[in-house]
Amino acid sequence: MHYTNPIRALMLAKALKVLPNEVYILGCEAAEHNDFAIGMTTVVENAIPRAIGQLQSWLSTKKLANFEL
Repeated sequence: MHYTNPIRALMLAKALKVLPNEVYILGCEAAEHNDFAIGMTTVVENAIPRAIGQLQSWLSTKKLANFEL
């Protein structure tokens, strides 16, 4: 996964003729890039609930899925 990026993934989907009409990207950018430790920083871990909330909002708004955590 570290060797790919959204553009490559979208290009592959287009080549395979499976590119959807709409694409939403939810990501997290690291504050520091000089530490290659395994795992997530506290900042990233703390952002997970917000990211899940955003994803739920997108899914319910677009009526893509109906689920509860």
